[in-house]
Amino acid sequence: MATNLIHYEYEGRARWGVIDGGTITPIAGAFATTGEVLAAQRALELTTIREAAVKLLSPVTRNQQFICQGANYRQHMIESGMDPDAKKFNMIFTKAASCIAPANSDLVKPRIVNFLDYEIELGLIIRRDITAPVTVTDDTLHEFVAGIVIVNDYSARDVQIPQSQFYKGKSFRTFGPIGPYLCLLEPDDMRSLKNLDLRLTVNGKPRQADTTANLV
Repeated sequence: MATNLIHYEYEGRARWGVIDGGTITPIAGAFATTGEVLAAQRALELTTIREAAVKLLSPVTRNQQFICQGANYRQHMIESGMDPDAKKFNMIFTKAASCIAPANSDLVKPRIVNFLDYEIELGLIIRRDITAPVTVTDDTLHEFVAGIVIVNDYSARDVQIPQSQFYKGKSFRTFGPIGPYLCLLEPDDMRSLKNLDLRLTVNGKPRQADTTANLV
């Protein structure tokens, strides 16, 4: 059964906990990074805290790499003038880890940016170091993926497109809000990754709706 972790600040201290129905059960111990809390044997404390009483932090800490795959949904490719059936390779790029922010952060738009865009993305939290080529199958996916997070991929299109600068246009401070939860997956949960609905709204109005079943 999947478990939702939350990274939060409470009474001046950054903590990790398990969240369920708006109630946080703190995890005993101090963990500076996402990797540390994933590697630890997590013991829960007896006390609980209301989610409304804490300040959200990103469940992905800034010591991590922010690796992105582009042109990854059929409809998005079609809208961009590309043929998804002709795709033969993955488009890989990065965002600066310094753009990582809590999910409820205010976006800080640089004065030079007028064409601001946003995309909901499914983030995979990698479980282990990968230092050589590996073959990942449905049966071994749980060995490599610890869990999932929601990511809002902000882009300054008037920097990215005319300057051909993916990294620069996507890496301004606050351009990578993540969370609020890190959903830890069990091996049996991995099959759900191929059938997740992703939706994005702006001021209550739907702007994006797709499913991971449509990934190219």
